[in-house]
Amino acid sequence: MALAWLGGLLGLGLAVWWLAYGAYLQDRAYMQDVRIVSEPVPELSPRAPYLVGKAQAGPHLGDVTGEISDVTYLPDADRFATLVERRGWLAGYEVGLVQEIPLGGNSRNQERCSFDVERADARIDGWFGHNLGRMISAQKRWVRFEASDAYVTCSGDTPIVVVPLKRQTGVLVVTERPAGAALYDGRTGKVTITDDTASVPGPSYPLSLASRQREGTAAVGSFTDWWFERSGWDASEDGANEGNESEFTLRYRGASGNSAYVTPSHRRVRPARSWPYRRSPPATRAVVSPR
Repeated sequence: MALAWLGGLLGLGLAVWWLAYGAYLQDRAYMQDVRIVSEPVPELSPRAPYLVGKAQAGPHLGDVTGEISDVTYLPDADRFATLVERRGWLAGYEVGLVQEIPLGGNSRNQERCSFDVERADARIDGWFGHNLGRMISAQKRWVRFEASDAYVTCSGDTPIVVVPLKRQTGVLVVTERPAGAALYDGRTGKVTITDDTASVPGPSYPLSLASRQREGTAAVGSFTDWWFERSGWDASEDGANEGNESEFTLRYRGASGNSAYVTPSHRRVRPARSWPYRRSPPATRAVVSPR
């Protein structure tokens, strides 16, 4: 009986230890795609704040009765895209709105593309046969996605819902990697899976994955530093652009056409005597290299 109790306590202790150390190993696995550099931040093109894009979407939707479900910045077109859901638990999307918002003044150019409510009546969190996630899984098994990663673009009069996909890798230490994108045609209701995300307009690299990789920088040091939060970077919480305080989608300045997720952050600095960390201006920065 004593040996049984001892074995149970050892097993419980081992499980608790693995829960903590396994999380550290997971962050370390995400750190494989991160480079720590000291060069200046590359020149990036300015864009209107996220809050402005969201505020100007409502007035330009006109007689649309649905509810805004997502506002996303499309860096390649320098536009804000708004995806609107139809009302009702068995309904899909209603319309996509793409608008140009200058740094000063109101929106200049708007483009609306309406969904065919008879043929394209699904959405990611829909019910029964109206569930876009189920349609994606029927095309490609074992992929994962987040509703917050999805966005809309307009191809002429046809709305296209882009759902960035992820896949799980690893056995004991499980992480996620990009796995292409699903394109939902708002006219025909057809779902197409593609691995050529370079040809897909907008931020087709999963935003949730970029955020998770940034969080993995907490494991840049030892397990002790990770446990006591003495390593890595913290996202800015100054409220300068509420609702979009991390993973800003910005274009590189110049003719390259490339874009990046950019996060203002503070570097954690190890104190001399006690474990709580203090903040200081960043001397280095972490660059996530998609793999």
